[in-house]
Amino acid sequence: GLKIAAHMYNHSISTHKGDNNAVVFGKILTEEMKEALVWDVERGAPNKIMEQPWQCCNCIGDWHYNNGVYQNSRYKSAATVAKLLVDIVSKNGNMLLSVPLRADGTPDEKEIAILKEFGKWMKVNKESIIGTRPWKIFGEGPIADSDIKINAQGFNDGQYTKAGAKEIRFTQTDKHLYRQLTKLQNMSSTSDLDEVRGTLVTKLARAYRCRSLQARLLRDLIEATDRPVILCGDFNDTPGSFAYRTIMGDDMRDAYAECALGPTITYHCNRFYFRIDHILYRGNFDAVKIERGTLSASDHYPLVATFKWAADGDDTNE
Repeated sequence: GLKIAAHMYNHSISTHKGDNNAVVFGKILTEEMKEALVWDVERGAPNKIMEQPWQCCNCIGDWHYNNGVYQNSRYKSAATVAKLLVDIVSKNGNMLLSVPLRADGTPDEKEIAILKEFGKWMKVNKESIIGTRPWKIFGEGPIADSDIKINAQGFNDGQYTKAGAKEIRFTQTDKHLYRQLTKLQNMSSTSDLDEVRGTLVTKLARAYRCRSLQARLLRDLIEATDRPVILCGDFNDTPGSFAYRTIMGDDMRDAYAECALGPTITYHCNRFYFRIDHILYRGNFDAVKIERGTLSASDHYPLVATFKWAADGDDTNE
C-alpha cells in the first residue's frame, strides 16, 4: 500500500511540473496515516471539526443497485442528503455521493427525482457549501452536543439524519458566515413553523442582547474622552435601533443624516436592503459630503464622508 501511494504521488508530481494533484483515500487511519492519506468515513462523520480535510462516502441506496430498495422506496430523500452534506462541510469534510445504477447503466426515476430536488436546494444554498471552510465551532443543537461515536470505518449517519429545526451548522468564507438550518422539509404544519419561528426568535434575541452590550461599551468609551470622535463601521443595526441610539447619545451626529438627501442602503444581500453601516462623529467639525460607493467586493456598499473643521481657529481644512 505504501509503494502504491508513493508511486501515485510521485507520478503526479512528475507530470504536473513539481505539484502533486493526486489524492489517496483510506479508512480507519491513525493520526500518522492522516498526514499522508485523506481519511474516508463510510456512511458517517466525526462529531467535531477535523484539522485535516476528510471525506464521507455515502449512497442514496445500497452500494449496488437493489430492486428491493426501489420497490420499497428506501432511498435517502433529498432532505436527508442535504442534512448530511451541511453537517459534513461544517466539519471540514467533503461528501462523495453514490447513485447506484441499474444493469443498463441508468438511474431509475426515483433516483432522478431525488437528485433534481437536491439540485434545487443546492441552487439556493450553494454559497454556503461550495468553497467554504469551517467556523470556530461546527454547530449548535442536540446532535452537535451529543457524543456520537464512529463504528469501525463510519456507519453513524443515522444519528445525523434526525436533525430538526434546533440543529444549526456553521460554515464561512473570507467574507461570510453562513448558518444552515439543517431541517429541510416541507414545513407546512403549524407545529413545524412554530418550532422554526421559536428557534429564530431565540437566536435573534441573543444577537440583539449581544449588540446592546457592545453599544453600551462603545458609549462608555465615547464618554470617557473629551476629544473629537469619529466612529464608523458595520453596526448590524438600522437608524432608530436601540444599539444605534445608545451609541449616538445626545452628542454624536450621523454623517449621512447631516448631509445626504433621501434614504439609501448599505447592505445588499439575499434581498435584504438596509442602511446598517454608519459614520458617527462628535467635535468641532461638520460632515459636508457623504457618498455611497458601489464596490461589488462585499455584501456591503462603502460609505465615504468628507469633514470640514477649523484648525486652531484659523483656516478651515477638509
